[in-house]
Amino acid sequence: MSKTFGQKKNKEGNEVIVEENEENYNSEDALSSRKLSIQIKRNESVQNLEKQANKMKSLSERRFCEGNIGDSVKIKIPDVDRARSDLRSILAVIISMEDGNYKLGTTKGKLQHYYSRNQFTICKEKFVSVDEVPDIQLSLREAARLFSNLGGQGYDRCTCVQKCETRRCKCKAAGILCNSKCHSAGDAATACKNAICWLSEACDSCIPRSSSRRNNRSPVPWWNPAIAEHRKLCIKARSAYTRKVKKAGEAGSVAERQTYKDQRKALTIQILEAKENWNTLCAQVDNDPWGLPYKIVMRKLNRRKPIPGLEIPGRLEGIIETLFPKRTVTDRSLLTVEEDELYEAKFTAAEIRVLTGRGCFNEYQLKYHRRESGECTQFGATPDSVEHAVFACDAWHNWRREAC
Repeated sequence: MSKTFGQKKNKEGNEVIVEENEENYNSEDALSSRKLSIQIKRNESVQNLEKQANKMKSLSERRFCEGNIGDSVKIKIPDVDRARSDLRSILAVIISMEDGNYKLGTTKGKLQHYYSRNQFTICKEKFVSVDEVPDIQLSLREAARLFSNLGGQGYDRCTCVQKCETRRCKCKAAGILCNSKCHSAGDAATACKNAICWLSEACDSCIPRSSSRRNNRSPVPWWNPAIAEHRKLCIKARSAYTRKVKKAGEAGSVAERQTYKDQRKALTIQILEAKENWNTLCAQVDNDPWGLPYKIVMRKLNRRKPIPGLEIPGRLEGIIETLFPKRTVTDRSLLTVEEDELYEAKFTAAEIRVLTGRGCFNEYQLKYHRRESGECTQFGATPDSVEHAVFACDAWHNWRREAC
């Protein structure tokens, strides 16, 4: 290791010769050169960022022309600041400009924040003037609410990535369900689940559920009123037994204990019999579908309210007479016709068709699918009926003249 000598001033200000190593000089030179290279790279990165910013600014200026004071503009309202039926944008006017940012105002007041050129669209026509803007400061959501017909934004929105099951979720904290504006990923399963919950809540609010469950026990088909009554007696005997034990102990509650055992045994036997009867009834469904199970079900389904007062004497007869009134029998004796009169009363075939309405009329033959249309061939849209043939149709003109 080589040594070097140098001069250095002491505390009194006199120069003193000191020994220094060459390694110290080499480390200081490397550190200074590294600092210099870092500073050069930082300056280059700043220059590159400035170039990129100027390039983006020039592209934005070419794409969006500069606005002037008094120009009418259209501002888009974010989804979270408006209701579903509200306007998607509002009309405003440029009030002032400052460093490339614009101060906008509406007919309801001035907007609080400055807007850049790419946040609004300039309209070709002038819809709002500067004089129409009142001196009131308001936010974009307040402006959207004032222009709304339904009161503006009426829901909250969360941006949870995972399931909304904790109080960190805005919707969960507010006690509401997540809506279609939540979760920008658009999970279809979550949307379906929320829709089912909304429908269930709407149904429950309109028609409350009639639940007979107690102690979270689901109902069973074999339960009957006799078992319920016996269960009450069993619970009553158990309560009496426990009270007696607390007062007199096990030795003094022998009778109550035996009573409780008998009641519990009787209840168990009754439940087993009910279950066996229910299983037998279910087995009959497979063996005889139209037997006792079918009759039981149909009797329950066709249950009707009895007619009031049916047991009163004469009530049933009065109902029958009202529904089916009796009518007097009319005299329908046949008229006698002499043989000479029978031969004199002759009708032609055409007259019989006219009197009966059954013949070559298209309207009549259409009923039996012998004609494709029931209209008259002479008059077109007119239906070919008996009245039309007798009084209007030209095809029956000769017969009409002979008959008259």
